[in-house]
Amino acid sequence: MKEALKDVNIYINQPITIYCDNTSAISLSKNSVMHSRTKHIPIKYHFLHEQVAEQNIVLEYISTKEQIADIFTKPLPREAFEHLHQKMGVISLSSLKFIHKDVARQGEQFDRGSSYAFLCH
Repeated sequence: MKEALKDVNIYINQPITIYCDNTSAISLSKNSVMHSRTKHIPIKYHFLHEQVAEQNIVLEYISTKEQIADIFTKPLPREAFEHLHQKMGVISLSSLKFIHKDVARQGEQFDRGSSYAFLCH
């Protein structure tokens, strides 16, 4: 992630926080002890362990209900989708009013066009 941001001239000197709802993955990333139960763990978890050890990333716990990434990766019940949708700060286009940029009064509406701005209700 840091390398991709460098390509657009954004430099981050601190670890990137990754929110995870899997406490086992977080524990494994912090504990390098390998035993018979962890031999089958995929390479991606070992990569995460290395990145945590090098302080490139920090894994922090977040409850499954608050995991915003789920909105992109799995089908959700309507209530869960709406909750995560709201947490992301996404607004519905139907909640926008189109007003002329030169008009200071919020309630006045006009037809859409290039000299119009959006205001939220």
